[in-house]
Amino acid sequence: MATLDPNELRTGMQVIDANGVPLGTVKRVLTRGEVLRLPDIHPEDVPPESDFPYLEVEARGHHPTTLIYNGYYIPRSAITTVRGADIWISGTRADLDNLGWNDKPGFLP
Repeated sequence: MATLDPNELRTGMQVIDANGVPLGTVKRVLTRGEVLRLPDIHPEDVPPESDFPYLEVEARGHHPTTLIYNGYYIPRSAITTVRGADIWISGTRADLDNLGWNDKPGFLP
């Protein structure tokens, strides 16, 4: 992975999987510092700085009125390229589901 400048990542950017398929848009860019400031967080449960930022991605076609969140939490290590308003990741939608990245990480309240 090339050097990633976390300042390049922002809400509204499009996330594209390894097959070139748009997954959705960035809803939140989570830094370790921001996570540590959340209520009821135990620092020992939060991954190291090298895992951050995490992208909270609202999946394409998700409607906020549904009860089940349809999105992903993607760690820094999966980001391969940032170009303009697009973020490319190393896996496919199926890979993300198999890795459990469609579930909120245990360190988040």
